[in-house]
Order: sequence, then structure tokens, then C-alpha cells
Amino acid sequence: MPADPSAVRDLLGTIELLSAIRRDDGDIGAARLTLVIEREAAPPIRLLIAARAPGPTDRVWLARADRAGRFLVDGYAARALDLDADALRDHRPFRGRTAGASRFELGPGDAPTVLSGPPWRVELPGGAARADPAAVQDLLDQLDRLRIDQFVSQPAQPPTRLLALDARVGRSELSRRGSCTGGASLVDTPAGFGCARLPATLIDASSDPRRLIDRRLVGASVGDVIALHLGRGGRTIDVQRASSRDALRDWLERWRGAAEGPLVPAPDDAPPVATVELELEGGARERVTVSRAAGGRLAARRDGEPVALLLHPWADPHLDPAAYHFRSLDLLSYEPSSLRAATARRAGRVVEAIERGDTMEEWRSPSTGAAVPLPAVEALRQAVGFLRAERFAAPEAREVHGLSPPRRTVELVFDPPPGAADPLRHILQIGAPTSGGCFARLDSDPVVFEVSAARCAAVLGPWNAR
Repeated sequence: MPADPSAVRDLLGTIELLSAIRRDDGDIGAARLTLVIEREAAPPIRLLIAARAPGPTDRVWLARADRAGRFLVDGYAARALDLDADALRDHRPFRGRTAGASRFELGPGDAPTVLSGPPWRVELPGGAARADPAAVQDLLDQLDRLRIDQFVSQPAQPPTRLLALDARVGRSELSRRGSCTGGASLVDTPAGFGCARLPATLIDASSDPRRLIDRRLVGASVGDVIALHLGRGGRTIDVQRASSRDALRDWLERWRGAAEGPLVPAPDDAPPVATVELELEGGARERVTVSRAAGGRLAARRDGEPVALLLHPWADPHLDPAAYHFRSLDLLSYEPSSLRAATARRAGRVVEAIERGDTMEEWRSPSTGAAVPLPAVEALRQAVGFLRAERFAAPEAREVHGLSPPRRTVELVFDPPPGAADPLRHILQIGAPTSGGCFARLDSDPVVFEVSAARCAAVLGPWNAR
């Protein structure tokens, strides 16, 4: 059985530091413990350890079989040498056995699900699906850290195999043979039988290997995508990183999380609704076909996989190959302190206005001269100085967007840029609320976008409230 490196290191350290309190020419009598130390290119050393010496102190007599006399040593040092086999056995049965992993068999031996790689794939009827590399790494880490709390003799219960792992050192198996007291499992491991607390990761992977299938719709790093080709309903758009880096990144980040989670059989007979093809650095490609699953839900299938991922409802408009989806989400980019005035109107009537005073911290109402509380001003400056959309919603406003008329129209005035004399002005219209914020429109651009709830609250005010 493999030994625990730390236990062996402690034992050798105790032997190395063993020192005599005194020596005499006596005999230890019958040895309670014999310790044989085998050495390379030298004869072995036999240490003979007696029972505790009589007297009030914690002392033990020790002798070397090849030398005359005896040595008095501390009792705690002698006890540190008196170890049974279980104390020296490695309690981590998979230590060093996961390196170079290339294949898992998950579940019972008569009908396992195979996980092979890297790159890791879950083998299913009809093909293989990409596994989540982080989930596989977590499984390997949990195996490596698995610890046996107590070794036991061979149990009578038949084994239920949880997994088999093929790696650089060969095959290792983990089976369950019942339960131990305290909720631990009785397991069969490469280090023997024992009681261990199995992490949920191991149990879940064994009982439902499909949990390991990658739910991300972009497997590569978003930064490695050099081009997107999106097609739907006879319309296509090509987006290149070289010319639209930020817009491509934002679209891909949202698309990566569009899978809701459930797996469904790949809808082979359903006509495709959309296709998403990514060109990656190094020449590789990723392709996803989106179709209607049973019940009409959109489902995304990676090329060659026998299963598809149900998509969130918001994925439907996200797959529209319209150019406005690939504009930068950064709409205004000013230093927040450069905001010098703001006027809010509703139905053409001014409802409140604020302007900066002689310092950055002084704000007042232009009509009354009353001071305006700085926290509301600061929230507005941060919200509109770096105005960023969460997403683009439509190429032009419809009734649902609540922009005809808008809830609030805000005129924003910023300091002129260096070398210019005239201030910069923008008109921001706030429309209907959404689950994550509200719809909005900027200046004369007809495109409707959504901004966060925090930005909406800052723009909607009131700014003058105390």
C-alpha cells in the first residue's frame, strides 16, 4: 500500500533528531518495539525500545542492536516511533494518480458513461458533447483531495462502482460498499477500504454524467474570436474583431450565457432558425445551429453533438443579424465632473433643472438659486458621463418602449473639450421600465437601447430632493 509522504517525513525527522539524555552500560531487557532502519550501501540499524522507565519523568530506554549500552530518551520521541501500519498509509488514495488523465468511466461498470480527453468530451448515444473543462478539472481536484478518515477490513457488501480513471500511472477505480457511522461512505480505493466523505461533485458526476456537458455557447476565450458570422432568415452579418472589437466582445459575452441549462435531444428534423459561426485564432472554428425544439423553444446545437441546449427567451432578439446589435454599448464617454447642467422635461414642460456653481461641489437650481444636494448630482454625473447601454433593443421605437412620449427628456450640458469654446449638449429620453432597467434613446439616433436600473434611477431623479 502507498505510504503517506508527510507521515513518513515526520517519522524520519523524529529518527534524525533523536538524542540521548544520558547513556549507561545497562540492558533494556525485553524490547517493547523494534525499529529496523534500512540504508543504502550500509548495514541496517536496529533500534530496540523498552517500556517507559520507572520514575516520575517521561523517559524511555533505547538501545542499538549493534552497540553496547543503552540510551535514555524522551518518552514523546519514543511514542512518535511507535506507529501502526494505518498511521503510515496514505489517506489520500488518488494522490498522484490523476496526472495525465485521459479517460473516465462514470457510473456502474456494466453501463458507464465515458468521458475522454483532453479536450474533454462526454460520449453519448449518437455522438459526443463537449465537456466543461472547469467541471472536469474540479472532478480531478476532488479526486486528488479525497481522504480516507479510517481504514477498515474488506466489507461484505458488493461494490457499486462510481468511476474508473485512466491516467499516466494506469487505471484507478472508486467504488462504494455501503455506509460508515457519521454519514461517511464505505469506499474501495487504490489505497484500500475505508470510510470517506464523498464530495457532491463525485456523486453527481457518477449519477448524472450529463452534468459535465459544457453549457457555454462559446467554448473558446472571447478574446480568441477574430470574426463572427451570424445568419438568420436569409440575412447575414459578418463582424470582424479588427474593426468592431468592443461590439463583438459584448455580443459574444452575452451569447456565451444564453443557454438556460436544460439539455434536449438535438432537433434533427427541425429547420434551422439561425447559425452562429466563430473564427478563432489559429484557424479553428466553432459552429452552433439554432432550431426550434419541442414546444417551440429555441435550442442551440454545437456541430456534431447529439444534444442541444435550451435558450433563454432573450436569445431570440439577440440572434437578429441587424447592424445595430453590433454597435458599441458605450454611448457617452465624458469625465463625470465635466457635466455642467441638466434640465429634465416631461411633455415639453421643465420639471427640474440643475447647474454647477463656482466649484465642482456647488450645484444649484437656476430658477431659485437653492443649493442642490451633492449625492443626487454625483449619481447623475456618474450615470451619464460614462453612459453605457446594457443592450440594443430595437432599430426604432415601438409602443412597448414607452418613448412616444418619453417618461422624461433630459438635456445634458458638458464642458467643451480642450481648445473649444462651446459646450457639448445631448438629449437623453427615458422610456418604459424593463426587468433590468429602462428603455432609452439618445439625441437624434432612432435606435432604442436598455440601460441599467441604477442609471435609470439617477436620470429620473428627483435631483432637488433633500
